[in-house]
Amino acid sequence: MFKLIKPDASELPMNTTALNPCRQGTRYAFDATKTNEPGYLPKNTFNGSPVFAAQLRGDRAYLITDAAVGMRFTNLNSRGSGNDGAFDNIVMLDVSPNLAKSFSPAAISVGQTSRLTFTVTNTTDLLEKAGWTFKDTLPVGMVVASPANISNQCGATTVAASSGAAVIDVTSGVLAAGASECTISVDVTAQAASPLPASGAILQNAFGSQAGPGIVTTTALVPTTGASLTVTPVADMVATPTAPIQWGLGVPGSITTVCANNGPDIAAAATCEVSGAPAGAQTICTPASGSTDLQPNQSIACVTSFTMTTPGTVTLTTKAGSTSTDPNPGNNVQTVNVTAVPPAADMQAAAPTSVSAVTGQSTTVTTTCTNNGPDSAAMATCTVTGAPSGATTICTPASPMASLAVGASMSCATTFTPTTAGSVTLTTTAGTSTVDSNSANNVASTTVTAGAAPIDAAAVPTLGEWALIALSTLLGGFAWVSLRRRRVP
Repeated sequence: MFKLIKPDASELPMNTTALNPCRQGTRYAFDATKTNEPGYLPKNTFNGSPVFAAQLRGDRAYLITDAAVGMRFTNLNSRGSGNDGAFDNIVMLDVSPNLAKSFSPAAISVGQTSRLTFTVTNTTDLLEKAGWTFKDTLPVGMVVASPANISNQCGATTVAASSGAAVIDVTSGVLAAGASECTISVDVTAQAASPLPASGAILQNAFGSQAGPGIVTTTALVPTTGASLTVTPVADMVATPTAPIQWGLGVPGSITTVCANNGPDIAAAATCEVSGAPAGAQTICTPASGSTDLQPNQSIACVTSFTMTTPGTVTLTTKAGSTSTDPNPGNNVQTVNVTAVPPAADMQAAAPTSVSAVTGQSTTVTTTCTNNGPDSAAMATCTVTGAPSGATTICTPASPMASLAVGASMSCATTFTPTTAGSVTLTTTAGTSTVDSNSANNVASTTVTAGAAPIDAAAVPTLGEWALIALSTLLGGFAWVSLRRRRVP
């Protein structure tokens, strides 16, 4: 019988039953003609009897924490001096189980749950392994979920993992004899701070000798590889709704739709896609769809330009997306109806209400015709009527104009010379071959009132400057002479 002797003299049997080389070993016979050949004994073998030899292993495993242990061999043969002849090649093997861990799924979003599983794997002897422990201090941003849903397939092993805790403590570990492995599983959740980067947050969980966040410490276990949990960003991408639009038939136009990131995290490779436009349409998005990561509250604006060539309605569909997890996919898509209608232009005439003139003098009255839209005015006109004979009207640009853009004007100057006092009314009329949405402002009137020319007063002769000086001198001298005469007795 083989036993380990601890420093306190306690014995640990290495086998449940005694080892017996006669039954468990190999028989080596004596034959003088075949000495020194494999399977036969050498010439000097004791008394020529056969010998049994075996390489045997213990069938018990112990957790040894002492610096050294001894070995004791007990002969259980009751006859004479026993039948055990020699012992050699005594080896103590480390049969500690392996420990590995994994997350499933390996990537979650903030607030979601992943299953953390610890796998204790036995060595090939499949002996019972008892007394192992490990403590997992979860990385910052990870805690035990609520509920924890602890699963312990390792027999009498004790598992402590409270909801909201950052430590999973496993003690008194037991891996049953004959079992190749056992598992312990706990649900964990991510609480990483937002906003997360586009790549997410990687919560590392490794093995180490010193406890700390993200470190698993072990006793009587051989750690293999750690595991990491990726926390993927969550971004609510929203397509902004747009009111229905009426579009002039045959008139180029554009419509802007927007895809915004409502957060809380960065939207990785954010997209904004517009579909449903007629053939030849062009959509330009800024920034380009799928080319950038959007921060919370940032957006992509897409301008879709096309021409409605046939009557009817087209439906533009704007779809927002990203590679980040979207917590509300219901707001990713919006539509807008664009209906083709005949083009319309509001041509408006403008003129001064009244102008004063003088008979016999040239007078110019300036009036305008403006296109208030919404579309260009085809064959736009600006005419002035009611001027007296001989009047001239010059419009810039010349009337009619093939196409007058929205907001553009035609300015007309009407010049004439009233010959008699009185009033004339000039009428300015704005027009177009395009449907005019407001014909009430097509006409503007100007009353020109001419008065008689003023009569000049008759000229009165006057003295020149030097004559006035001489006259003043003469009068002054006369006054002096007269005064002097009055004083003579």
